[in-house]
Amino acid sequence: EKTMEESKNNGSSNLQDNNLSHSEPMCVKCQNSQSDILDFSHDRNYKEKFMRTLADFENFKHRIEKEKARWAIDAQVEIIQSFLLLIDDIERATEAVPHENIDPAIKSWIDGVVKIFSNNQIMLQKMGIKEIVTSGAFDPELHEALCQMPATEDIPAGNVLQVLRKGYTFNGTVIRHAQVSFTH
Repeated sequence: EKTMEESKNNGSSNLQDNNLSHSEPMCVKCQNSQSDILDFSHDRNYKEKFMRTLADFENFKHRIEKEKARWAIDAQVEIIQSFLLLIDDIERATEAVPHENIDPAIKSWIDGVVKIFSNNQIMLQKMGIKEIVTSGAFDPELHEALCQMPATEDIPAGNVLQVLRKGYTFNGTVIRHAQVSFTH
């Protein structure tokens, strides 16, 4: 019994010795690693490098946010421009309708189309889309010149004579120039 007990004690003390011998170098090694991590004296520019990297990352985030906002606006403008073509067609159709000697059934249908057109104009305004003013002087920022006509006494040189296609702005930015003829 004593031998067994002694062997148990010896075995456990050997295990403890083994654990100590293994744990000591591990702790020392671990402490050295931690001190290496926390001690940046070997690299004096670490803080500056870190701050520059952090600033670069912040700039990157801001640039991405601006690009995402620009992409969203570009997508909206593309959809609006397609919609404006439809508005142009409806407007031309309502202007081409004769207003005399019309069957009452057809007149009510035409009145409905005119109402749709006016509702679309209201909707465009609510969305921040405004028609470009085309009366007065020709402005290359707002107008696209398709043809020139000689000036008259009524309309001096450099003024818009006729609007061939309406132009629009979206939140103050031109999304489609007004196509006009002007006097020279």
